[in-house]
Amino acid sequence: MSLQNETTTVTTVYNLTFNTGVPNTTFEYESPADATIETTTLPSVRTYDSRSAAAQNVSFALPEPNVP
Repeated sequence: MSLQNETTTVTTVYNLTFNTGVPNTTFEYESPADATIETTTLPSVRTYDSRSAAAQNVSFALPEPNVP
């Protein structure tokens, strides 16, 4: 259905079930023998309760937020 250039899509699902006994082995990945496996180490993340607390703990100028 389309009204004034807006599109609406309706999806109906019948007989949807969860936890139907699919074994975990269904989702096990086995890489090819000649594959190269690489791992990535992500940087640590810190969360601060305020902008001022964050500004005291970083080594760069922290900009003032522009909140409307």
